[in-house]
Amino acid sequence: MKFAAMNFHYIRYSLEYFLNSVYRLGLDTIELWAAAPHFYIEDVDRKQILWLKRELEARGLTLCCVTPEQCVYPVNIAIQDRTLRDRSIAYFKKTIDIAGELGCRKVLVTPGYGYFSMPREEAWEICASSLSVLADYAHKSGVELLLECLLTSTSNIINDSYGISSMLKEIDSPALNGMMDFCQMAAAGQGVEDYFHAFGERLHHVHFVDGTPGGHLGLGDGNLPLYEYAQKLISFGYDGYCSMEFCDKRYYIQPDEVMETSLKWLRNHKLID
Repeated sequence: MKFAAMNFHYIRYSLEYFLNSVYRLGLDTIELWAAAPHFYIEDVDRKQILWLKRELEARGLTLCCVTPEQCVYPVNIAIQDRTLRDRSIAYFKKTIDIAGELGCRKVLVTPGYGYFSMPREEAWEICASSLSVLADYAHKSGVELLLECLLTSTSNIINDSYGISSMLKEIDSPALNGMMDFCQMAAAGQGVEDYFHAFGERLHHVHFVDGTPGGHLGLGDGNLPLYEYAQKLISFGYDGYCSMEFCDKRYYIQPDEVMETSLKWLRNHKLID
């Protein structure tokens, strides 16, 4: 299996520190959480792009996915407010451009949300319209969008594998495919098989995390059946990346520790050498 590190829980440290940690820990791939203070999309200029490209190359690291922050910042591709929606679409277009310059062919996107007081169908239509624009832009740029569902408390549009599948069918673009996050999956009462039954070969990325069921915890810090999930991924022939996205604030002070214990968990379960 192919595993990648993610910088979310290194938010109190520099991006350079994170890259050094990944290299020291023996990993060769990262998923970049593009957010302040590391790499905020709206502030990034060409100088920063070239810097990151050099730093990755110097350590022999590859970039499997760019994930711009889109749940906390004012970014929402499905909102009824036109100004915010247009800015959000521009934000993702810039992310797609940056990913291409960094030699990365995948960008993660979430559905956003519509006002909960408005009909879900209206939010769905706006989301689909925005995703159609972005998928077309990504396709012309040689970049693939990875659609992730969100919790019901975050989004009133897509909350499980079948919602992802429905949107993929509606957009019908080779540049838009699906992904799986173990915490979102478990919170919706689903399993790995539900994702493969819903959109099969169009599952192109995984967030390999523990939880209770939520939390995005280090491996072994929650109660999800991670080894069972891993075996099902293998049995279905999944050969994409599994990124370790740890978000809990407990990891902010000593971020290396959860990486070390998670890698130990993977080795103990013979998922990596």
